[in-house]
Amino acid sequence: MRHVLCAYLRYWPIDRLRRRRPELRRKPLVLIETSGNRQTIVHVSPETPADIYPRMALAAARARHTEVLDFPATPEADLRSLEAMDTG
Repeated sequence: MRHVLCAYLRYWPIDRLRRRRPELRRKPLVLIETSGNRQTIVHVSPETPADIYPRMALAAARARHTEVLDFPATPEADLRSLEAMDTG
């Protein structure tokens, strides 16, 4: 019999980045997606001010809080790292 575990990893993309870049721990950061000339926030760290949220334009977030760090979102790499945990 195979057991299934279901876990909600709300900050997985942020956590994965911080594992590779420990200097980013406890800093407000966002992950962005670029489409044309528009950069949109797709993930926010828990330390990010509450008035910055997913689907917000990065330019609007920058106008509110200049100290927030931004990095490109990497959904394919996030998925591959989750799949690598499957010991199936």
